[in-house]
Amino acid sequence: MEKSPILGDIDEPQIAFEKKKLFLFFLATFEILGLVSLVLVGCWIGVYLEGVAWDGTSLQFNIHPIMMVLGLVYLNGNAIVIYRVLRNQAKMMVKLIHMFLQFAACICVIIGLTAVFQNHTLNNVPNLYSIHSWVGLFTVIIFFIQFTIGFLTFLFPGMPVPIRQLLMPVHVFFGLSLYVGTTVTALMGITEMTIFKMGAEYPKLVSQAVVANLLGVALALNGLIVLYMMTRSHWRRTMP
Repeated sequence: MEKSPILGDIDEPQIAFEKKKLFLFFLATFEILGLVSLVLVGCWIGVYLEGVAWDGTSLQFNIHPIMMVLGLVYLNGNAIVIYRVLRNQAKMMVKLIHMFLQFAACICVIIGLTAVFQNHTLNNVPNLYSIHSWVGLFTVIIFFIQFTIGFLTFLFPGMPVPIRQLLMPVHVFFGLSLYVGTTVTALMGITEMTIFKMGAEYPKLVSQAVVANLLGVALALNGLIVLYMMTRSHWRRTMP
């Protein structure tokens, strides 16, 4: 019987061929939107905002959106859907990939936050005054708590199975909720940054505004696809 490393047996009875094609469509769309988001944020920063540099100027601030999109959207999103993509593979291997992607996302978040806080401090700009920063900080704190509890509970040896079973639904719920929070925070950040950087030019919908808006649309669609993929019962992992 022919096997697929992603979907398992090609003719497995519990998943119709049409559902397999639909899964691959959503998976491909998710990956394309993620890469498009990275290209758009790179284009926005590189073409319209003069790039990045760790020098205390606005170029250092520009590191923040790139790292947050890369970490909390792209890497974190892939860490979430990996349990659907490799649902027929050994669970420990999937756990390790999930944890590696989440750890890489943590590194990106630390770099992004350090860049923006240091930039604000050096330029006497207040920190944590906007709704974007409040929601973003709350999301990041919960993300790191989620990462730590997830590692200690599901990967670190010795945790009793009943506790793992009790915490699993909570872990899944907060993982998806955080992804929604990340998407909302990113959209608020894009709006805030375009208004600050462009001022009266933003309503004219010049090319920079179009790129920023397209980035927001790509992130919103990406978030919806992740939610859809993770809430379809027929795409859930069946192997123990």
